[in-house]
Amino acid sequence: MGERKIGALLDSLGVTLDISDTDMVTDVVVIAKNVLASGEVSITIGKSESTTWFDKQALIIIAGDIERQNEFEQREDGE
Repeated sequence: MGERKIGALLDSLGVTLDISDTDMVTDVVVIAKNVLASGEVSITIGKSESTTWFDKQALIIIAGDIERQNEFEQREDGE
């Protein structure tokens, strides 16, 4: 298995971001569930070329916090 660019894969999966035309995305971290030919499931993490190890860790941690907060707010709203 080797690294490869995944832009087309993300497009085919319908991945979107809530951003405007004037926003400037500078770093990206992608977390993916990967099902191997053997049926084994793994998690893989990729990042944009300019993303430092620090930015990668920060994005992962903050994303988890945001998701937990969203889940809490949805429960509070009764959804």
